[in-house]
Amino acid sequence: MSVVSDLMPLFNFRKSLAMTRLGVDFQRTQLVFAERSVGDRSNAALNGHVIPIPCELPLDRWIESGGLKQVLQQNRRPLSQFRQDCMCCVLPHELTRMYSARLPQTGGAEMRSLVGEELSDFMSVSVDELTYDYWAEPETDDEGMVTVHAVVASRALINQVLRQFRSVGLRCATMDSRTTCLSRLIGEPVEGVRAVIEWAADDVTMVMFRDGIPFYTRRLRDSHWELLVDELIDEWKISRKDCETIIRRLGKGPEVSRSLLSNYQECVEALVVRFAEEVQRTLNFARQKSHFGAIDRLVMTGSGSGLPLIREELGRAFSEPIAYASDADLHRAFSASEFDLAVAMTNGRIR
Repeated sequence: MSVVSDLMPLFNFRKSLAMTRLGVDFQRTQLVFAERSVGDRSNAALNGHVIPIPCELPLDRWIESGGLKQVLQQNRRPLSQFRQDCMCCVLPHELTRMYSARLPQTGGAEMRSLVGEELSDFMSVSVDELTYDYWAEPETDDEGMVTVHAVVASRALINQVLRQFRSVGLRCATMDSRTTCLSRLIGEPVEGVRAVIEWAADDVTMVMFRDGIPFYTRRLRDSHWELLVDELIDEWKISRKDCETIIRRLGKGPEVSRSLLSNYQECVEALVVRFAEEVQRTLNFARQKSHFGAIDRLVMTGSGSGLPLIREELGRAFSEPIAYASDADLHRAFSASEFDLAVAMTNGRIR
């Protein structure tokens, strides 16, 4: 695997994070902080904090206007517990772009130049305005060409993010795109094809890996779990806050009315059917494009994977074996799964 980054220490694919205890999952709607306790790297021993992002602007414009700094400074007190930590941050999709190309197999410096030229054309800006990381698939064709994948972002925008985190004493050691962060969930590279799905409230991302290297990424349509909440709000005629409170109670196991439980289960079943259909369409398309058989493992992560009753429905909907980033025995409230990617940034893997 060939990996080069043009702006250190950002976008270092599979960089060791063994010395980092603070991970930050920068999502479009919230910032999720997770600090691993000293001497214990399990995701049961964590200090976590979630900050909502009240933003109606596009995320890049919100950052450029100082919105991130304002939110962080409004939360100085809870963030003061992390101030002395060096952190690793995974970025939202809105701040990065993915790109793939067939390029001549060549050495590091020359390949970097080729990738930079491709990305400059792709983004319609000078390569000096970009920060990026790339990796090459191992197979070379008869003409000496290799498939290269890259993740790219605006250098100025990333520097804004760094400065605004520093305004509250948080120093970022490295950044990942969501695609490369999800690769950390599968551990060391192994032979075969694996898939990782991040099931968030407002977005679902599926990344496929061959021998540990990402080769296909897709954001699934009409599958995020906020659709479940929307259906229940309409059914129960209650506020969003009350609806989420009931869902959390379902996860912790107290008595609830039969009608509420029945409504919830029906909506979960419908959501999982749509979700499974989207996953299957993605697998079929990826097979046609990249020629592989059955996947060896499916890893589920994100807050959707911790919803009450969801794992039972997923087990019925999928023939593939499913592993979960969060341990159901340790976490009974679905909100615990919100910390999955932040945890992955503290030690490089979850399972």
